[in-house]
Amino acid sequence: MVWRQWEVEKKIRETDDVVTFVVKRIDDRLVKTSLPGQYVTVVMPMPDGVRQPRQYSLTRADDGQHRQFSVRWAHGRGKPDGEMSSLLHNTVDVGDVVTMSLPYGDVVLDDSGRPVVFASAGVGITPMAGMLSHLATAGSGLEVMLLHADVDEASFALRRQVVTDVLALRKASIHVWYEQGTGSNEPMTGGPRRDDGPVPGDAARRRRVLPMRADPVHAGRANRVDRARGRSPRHPIRSVRPRPMASRSRLAS
Repeated sequence: MVWRQWEVEKKIRETDDVVTFVVKRIDDRLVKTSLPGQYVTVVMPMPDGVRQPRQYSLTRADDGQHRQFSVRWAHGRGKPDGEMSSLLHNTVDVGDVVTMSLPYGDVVLDDSGRPVVFASAGVGITPMAGMLSHLATAGSGLEVMLLHADVDEASFALRRQVVTDVLALRKASIHVWYEQGTGSNEPMTGGPRRDDGPVPGDAARRRRVLPMRADPVHAGRANRVDRARGRSPRHPIRSVRPRPMASRSRLAS
């Protein structure tokens, strides 16, 4: 069966607009193991009776009993707020039951053995958090570099989990750029730094910072990436790999 009911065991407030749900299985069926980078579809009944589906990245490696996903509240900013994200943020709580699909998605971390560079902005950290969790759980020896941009430290969703997993990996580093402020309470390898433009240094120096023949994985919103490059904003980016691969569409709320 594709669909299955799960009970909310924890509801964690990550930031002002991001909440993490930890759900546990409530039947005896085996749990299909997810791959690093996959997502689930959550289906909820709306007040008008319509069942709405939304896709959310799995943000932690499976343990056979639980799954974890994070939801950003889609603010309308003058228009109606996102219906599904508002429902999950405001009405779903510990003890409630949600319906979720099996894990899906072809945009996953492969096992090539090459170094990996994760680049994310804002809530784009969610698939990266899932991949890092898989690597930390497996005790991976891969060379891993995480590059993340955000408004400030308080806006960095899943920050403690991500930093903990990076520190647990033998060859991992994290570099963070904030639009506001440079202070941090986390033991970050390369930051945080103020987002005042491109990565400092000449082109040759920047090329030496990144591992050679690394597999890059990107997620976030292009307007922040483009602003750092001095270009005008384009469409949002959710999951991009350096070579053609099957992708998925993500709904707005």
